Amino acid sequence: YTIKYSSGGESYSAEVPAFTNAGTYKVYYVISADNCYDKSGSVTITIGQKDLTITADDKTVTYGDAKPELTYNAEGFVENETQKNIVLSCDYQQGSNVGSYPIVVSYANDNYKVSLVNGALTVNKKVVVLDVVGKKEFDNTVWSNTYSIPAEQLFAGDSLTVTVKTNDTIGSYTGGTNLIVTVDGKRGETDVTANYDVQLGTVNVVIENIDMNVTVNNVTEEYDGQDHSPV
Repeated sequence: YTIKYSSGGESYSAEVPAFTNAGTYKVYYVISADNCYDKSGSVTITIGQKDLTITADDKTVTYGDAKPELTYNAEGFVENETQKNIVLSCDYQQGSNVGSYPIVVSYANDNYKVSLVNGALTVNKKVVVLDVVGKKEFDNTVWSNTYSIPAEQLFAGDSLTVTVKTNDTIGSYTGGTNLIVTVDGKRGETDVTANYDVQLGTVNVVIENIDMNVTVNNVTEEYDGQDHSPV
């Protein structure tokens, strides 16, 4: 006997149809044999989708860093199959503010049941270390000084001023406590203060005592039966 096949039900041949991609297919056949009527029919072949999970890798940068390369991890691809057309996108750009930015993964392939897991790009504050050293004589006012942070310690285009003052008019300050720190960061008219973490390094502020000038005058009185004192 002979068997001929058709994937469309019209053109038959001895070649057996084969399918690779996921889907449902119908194969028609005709069986012929001497002294017999032809027998025809069809069978259905179903190739199910393979599970595939693509997870965007989380990233962490410091404020002012360039945008990192976005990467992913895929589980479920058929061995040796080229992984292409996977798109990763993130709105972060160099200079974006501190915060979290979604990393969105996109992919479509009819051969797979695709699960997409987005990631996050976290922008941390840029640390600036400031040494605070100062001295003044007591004058019943607090010690205060304003510092301009050098541009090379900042993201390009930013300016940062830090005002440090004591919370009292006397004493020595060496550990960074009891100091009031005010930070003002700008990029043009935009406030970028929240993108910086100003930390105090060496701290040595002293409000010195001053010499006290006191004059005590002699008192001369004539005896009058009353008490007298030098004050």
